[in-house]
Amino acid sequence: MTFRFSFYLLSTAAVVSAAWTSETPYAPPRWKSKLLGLPTWITPITDYDSDTFNTTTIFSVVVMLVSTTYAMHRVRQLHQSSPQGNLPLVSTIGRFNYIILSYLVSTCIASFTFAFMNAGKVWASFGVFHNLLEMAMLITMITQSPTHDRVAVPFAFLYLIVTMAVVIVAPWPLDALFFKFQGLISDIALSINFWRLYLCNRRAMKALPLVTEKDHVPLPVHHHLVILCWAATFHAFGNLLVTVGNYFLSWVIFQYLYAIAFPMYAYYCVMEPTGNRIKWYEPSLSSEALVLLISTMISTGSILIGVLTSVMATYSWP
Repeated sequence: MTFRFSFYLLSTAAVVSAAWTSETPYAPPRWKSKLLGLPTWITPITDYDSDTFNTTTIFSVVVMLVSTTYAMHRVRQLHQSSPQGNLPLVSTIGRFNYIILSYLVSTCIASFTFAFMNAGKVWASFGVFHNLLEMAMLITMITQSPTHDRVAVPFAFLYLIVTMAVVIVAPWPLDALFFKFQGLISDIALSINFWRLYLCNRRAMKALPLVTEKDHVPLPVHHHLVILCWAATFHAFGNLLVTVGNYFLSWVIFQYLYAIAFPMYAYYCVMEPTGNRIKWYEPSLSSEALVLLISTMISTGSILIGVLTSVMATYSWP
């Protein structure tokens, strides 16, 4: 009995493994990366111009790399120096800022590898860490405590393993649709929760007594949190744009927004190098479920629109 069961498992695994590199029936055509020749998740783009696309991508990578390097250098400088020479200007770098800085590094790597191999199964090994750190920021905002490693680390590892397992096993275009689906959910949810965090801190600031100019208080933290709000919103908007329509202008805007959104994340880390001034909003099961529902609905709807427009373009429907 055990031998038959083992034989059945091996036979099933052999059949499944053959499907890993196959395509679903009537799968749309897709490009291969010109540099490495790897299959990508990109279907033929209308009015594509390689020179413009490559320039936009490389420009975004360079801008992100410069801004990320400066932010890490500046935060480290504040952590180590002081006017008196005995105490640092910043006593500790907050866990939330560590996550944001790691998010910037992972996005630089994902964008750099995208420039050479484009989005696909192989590229997902790099791109998944971009989504993973978005999840880490969401977990931090939901749990209200960046120190809950007993929850965050196992969840992050589970997300990493499950996401890549599905990407590896699923044939084209199901692998691309799944990766886009879960990535859009995290993009949209992050944008919503950043706005919630901004409004929470803005209300808290209004509840405080007024101060005079002589008090020399620093700029309220919500003035800096709004930078994160717009950064996440720009990135989510660009991702939605290329999802609903596979047009060249959409791709250029999406890639160019990387050069705007992620330097904004870096600027926030420079202006709030500790993150300890943030007042976390009060989480609840109903509010977090609503955010997840809205994010899932927008992600699903945009993908369905994108599939429809792709089918119409492939079969030249009027």
